[in-house]
Amino acid sequence: MKKYLLVLFVIVASCNSTSEQKQEWPIDLDELTDLYCLSVEYKNARFALADSIRFLEDSIIHAEENNAPDSALITLLNQLESRKKALSEKSYALSDTIEARMKVIIRELSPEEKRIFNDSLSARSKTCVEN
Repeated sequence: MKKYLLVLFVIVASCNSTSEQKQEWPIDLDELTDLYCLSVEYKNARFALADSIRFLEDSIIHAEENNAPDSALITLLNQLESRKKALSEKSYALSDTIEARMKVIIRELSPEEKRIFNDSLSARSKTCVEN
């Protein structure tokens, strides 16, 4: 999770302007934008899943207080926990992929080129963040 946040911070926080200049990058900017958009989708899915898990846990606690534990709720909670694990693994793998590609870029660019690159990526990624 920390890697995910670090990568997002590097991509978004270092932007000073949204002007995109034409330049040859050592990586496909469209591909990196797609990966970033996918990471936003994973984040949203994780948050929705966490809300569902919290709701189910509260429902189970309430049922236990009334001495009527519901095995269907417990089964559903176990299924959501399995989805949570799978989604987390996908998210971490994607984070590692983005981080590896960003390292290639950061290593080869001057500070001004990094700023331009970050601005370009930020401009392309706005639609992901807005949705």
